[in-house]
Amino acid sequence: TVLDVGANVGAITFALAKAVGGNGRVIGFEPGPKFFERLQRNLALNPMLSKIVECHRLGLSKETGELVWSEDPE
Repeated sequence: TVLDVGANVGAITFALAKAVGGNGRVIGFEPGPKFFERLQRNLALNPMLSKIVECHRLGLSKETGELVWSEDPE
């Protein structure tokens, strides 16, 4: 099992999924709404990885609290 913290749109997530193979698991975490939506779309385009990859729209931290997401317009 591999954790991809900050999965973005899935480039590393999918490379990890191929590396762990059919018996492995990749759990991706991406808090950014637009990035997470694209990650989900990319996963839908790769249905053979859906049994390996699990994605969650949330941020991880050593601190307890609420994440406020704000995208840079640039």
